[in-house]
Amino acid sequence: RWFEFMKPLTERALRIKNRKSFFQQQINHRELMEQVPAITYMAEFGRNGKWLYVSPQIETMLGFTPEEWMGVNGLWARQIHPEDREVVLQDEAKCGSEGKDLFVEYRMLTRDHRAVWVSDKGTVVRDERGNPLYLRGVILDISERKMVEHKHKAMADGLRAVLHMADELIVCADDDTIFKRAVELAMGKLGLERCGILM
Repeated sequence: RWFEFMKPLTERALRIKNRKSFFQQQINHRELMEQVPAITYMAEFGRNGKWLYVSPQIETMLGFTPEEWMGVNGLWARQIHPEDREVVLQDEAKCGSEGKDLFVEYRMLTRDHRAVWVSDKGTVVRDERGNPLYLRGVILDISERKMVEHKHKAMADGLRAVLHMADELIVCADDDTIFKRAVELAMGKLGLERCGILM
């Protein structure tokens, strides 16, 4: 009899304990996600899709509070750099229509209009019938990487130009011709019509 009396109380205590454990796990997970140096988000599809969640890192990276970002439909699309906007919106639209995950690199504008390069990786969340509902993703600041890539490209372009000039100068017959041709090539690269050389 005592066991029958205690059994419902024990089961209820276990349910409460499991519920507390579940909620604590949710809190721990959220705290972890909000300490990662990246923006985590859940957002509906489309230019004016509603942002269901965005982590506090949005403020550090772009200067908007989570409440501002989620409170204005279309803010994400407006903050995409104008030169990147249509391509990014097309890629995002494919996620909604085809159910494919998102992976795109583009520039976002901060509140004070600085450009920040980001990598946006989103996974499509589906309903029970497999229809796309929204994106769950991560946005990383890749500005530093893009700056290094730009420097490497500029150095490679400069090296190619020097090698091209060297090829053209090798066929010159004498020092005067080499000098004149080098000046012509440099003027062409710099977009100059006239140039004076002091010797």
